[in-house]
Amino acid sequence: MRRAAVALTVFAAACGGEGGGVKTADIRIDPTPVLSIGVEEGDEPYQLHLVRDAIRLADGRVVVANTGSQELRIFDAAGRYTGALGRRGGGPMEFSEMSSMLLHPLGDGIVAADDGVFRVHHIGADLRYRTTRAFSLSTETPRPFLRAVAANGDLIATAFADGGRLTGQPGQVLPSSYHILRYDSLGTLRDTVLQLPSRPRFVNEHAGSVHFPYLPLSSETLWAVDGDRLVLVSPVAPVLEFRGFDGQVTGEEAWMRARVRTADVWEEYQRRALAQMRGADSARYAALYAKALPMPEYAPLYQGIKLDGARRIWLERFRMPGVTQQRWDVLSPEGKLLGEVATPEGVTVLRIGRDHLVGRARDSLGVERVQIFRVE
Repeated sequence: MRRAAVALTVFAAACGGEGGGVKTADIRIDPTPVLSIGVEEGDEPYQLHLVRDAIRLADGRVVVANTGSQELRIFDAAGRYTGALGRRGGGPMEFSEMSSMLLHPLGDGIVAADDGVFRVHHIGADLRYRTTRAFSLSTETPRPFLRAVAANGDLIATAFADGGRLTGQPGQVLPSSYHILRYDSLGTLRDTVLQLPSRPRFVNEHAGSVHFPYLPLSSETLWAVDGDRLVLVSPVAPVLEFRGFDGQVTGEEAWMRARVRTADVWEEYQRRALAQMRGADSARYAALYAKALPMPEYAPLYQGIKLDGARRIWLERFRMPGVTQQRWDVLSPEGKLLGEVATPEGVTVLRIGRDHLVGRARDSLGVERVQIFRVE
């Protein structure tokens, strides 16, 4: 029992669970937002629903991807609503019902992804609609999803190598992989940069139904675009890798971070995960966890990666189910560990600028807010 308690303490510290954290010497996040957009009751544009992304422009304006209404809502630097772009549909500057509505800066403008129909909308610096481009599709890339924009305007997307189809017999582990693809700004495929393994799924049968959950505590390579290169990190080892868009490794950097064996935290993970579930999900996952699953040897160290406006690399530590505060290891653009920082409790970080952080918060009533925090 003492060994288990020590292991859980190490896991919380190493993977972003509860416990004390330290901030970096040169990064401080003000816990009080300087701007908060979103109300429980009031004018409809301020009632946010299913916010998928948000971005603050250089002049302070904020663009919110409000998936619930399938529109981009625009607010001035003081948080006043000034208009919107888009609506539900399949035409120019319209979003499909399945859209993820991710935003990507491109020069002084924005690229808005409509992943439901594999296309992007280009919006100018004046926040006026410019054009819509569809991705070229092929048997090799049947379902591309935009994930980033390179310095030269190329669109970086991902696509499952097998199209994302899920079939298999109960008890089978389904490995899969995905491509990182490079398109030009017109949506024409240029090349495949890399192929990376994705998280394995388990074919689970319970009460006559089959579903395909990811293997618990499994992970996959995290990556982000930094101008004209890729930054990749192994989620189970503190090693950072830099690659060009030709896929070739251009650099590597490692730092100290204790790894944690899955066996030491598996019982606590189950307890926390099931505590978050209700009804059918709880029963299905309880049955899943009772199986002799082919678990990975080590639990993930990280579950997210972001680059800030100064090109620093933020690695979100893995959080146990139910933990709502995000903790990060922050590295220099060259991959040197600068230190650790915790972002505000209950805030999901959407993006980090040079001097600000954009996050999404949801209160106990389910009211969504987009909040801006000062980063010093």
